[in-house]
Amino acid sequence: MIIIIRYGKVFKSHLFGSATIVSTDAEVSRIILQSDAKTFIPSYPKSLMELMGKSSILVINGSLQRRIHGLIASFLKSPTLRSQITTDMRKYVMESMANWSQHSPVYIQDEAKHIAFQVLVKALISLDGGDELELLKKHFQQFIAGLMSLPFNFPGTQLYRSLQAKKKMVKVIDGIIQAKRGIWSSDGAAKDVADVLVKDTSEELTDDLIAENLIDLMIPGEDSVPLLITLAIKYLSDSPPALKQFTEENLQLKRVKEKLGEPLSWNDYLSLRFTQTEKEISNCNFTHLEGAKALPRA
Repeated sequence: MIIIIRYGKVFKSHLFGSATIVSTDAEVSRIILQSDAKTFIPSYPKSLMELMGKSSILVINGSLQRRIHGLIASFLKSPTLRSQITTDMRKYVMESMANWSQHSPVYIQDEAKHIAFQVLVKALISLDGGDELELLKKHFQQFIAGLMSLPFNFPGTQLYRSLQAKKKMVKVIDGIIQAKRGIWSSDGAAKDVADVLVKDTSEELTDDLIAENLIDLMIPGEDSVPLLITLAIKYLSDSPPALKQFTEENLQLKRVKEKLGEPLSWNDYLSLRFTQTEKEISNCNFTHLEGAKALPRA
């Protein structure tokens, strides 16, 4: 906060060992992140680049990037997926709450990570519980631990362990992709993101590219989504009047749905006016720009 007061919401620093533009302004960050990589050329820490790979949607540019982004975005906005996510979210939350103990603390961020990962993996590759999901989660935890590690790749380093974990994840997901190709019908409806990408006829969408990007799409379930859920609960807890209104609104909907004998739907959630009220939360987004490296020293 002191830095923002002194230098403003957008300032130059030297994070990651080179000139970096730091943006804490929501509108500026939105423009940067939604650009076509021509105005702002993305550049990332070396360890992250090695882990993401050359096929990552974070790295590729041009028509292929737009094609992948368009395919994924279109499916994620579909009514079918929204209905599935609503059902899955309720299921996984109920399963998680069943394991809570009245005499033990509940670590919200850990619980949110567990739930968000299950929802994401189900939407991405239709994997729903079982040993295969647990194995994938184990490899994913090792993989993500190296995203901001020191860029040293040899046995014993975190980056090396993370790269090995990613290879194991790619192997698991590649098996799922091959199974989908064996049963896929061109006129069949896509059940997950993997189906959408497998269905595309572009020769550029190789199995390795699909697998690597599916792994990349799991990352929000580890970081941004659980953090936002934790902050939402924290700030609601700090404001009893807001928590009371939030609780009353949701319980009222619950009573109505139980009376009608209907499950909660995505549109029901959107109808909660207080719950949907937008609250501005300051997110410090670090955007590492290649062009910033050419700036003269102050």
